[in-house]
Amino acid sequence: MLEEIADFFDEHTDIGRRYRFGKFSRNSKVPFCRNSIINGKASNLTTLANNLKEFTHLLVPLPVLDYSSRSVLTMDYVSGTKITALSPIAQLDMNGDVLAEELFKAYLKTGVD
Repeated sequence: MLEEIADFFDEHTDIGRRYRFGKFSRNSKVPFCRNSIINGKASNLTTLANNLKEFTHLLVPLPVLDYSSRSVLTMDYVSGTKITALSPIAQLDMNGDVLAEELFKAYLKTGVD
């Protein structure tokens, strides 16, 4: 994302054409930045999963650090079906009230902590 912003400035601004931020962003500091971003997202997923473990209807996929890199965050595989792919009859069989209540409580919990 940082490279895209830098490239945009290079193409659309005088200062970007002069200093070539895109070239600068691809130097040795950017992989460190990318790695920090991926590690931060992985840490956030773990924290979110721990905060929401009491909610049995919600599942937060955990990061798989052995298969992640500085530019790819790999997470647990979660099997399931998109709600938009369910037939109207299957949607009627779902207990949406319970899920909605749990989502709301989780939202309040994560907003407070």
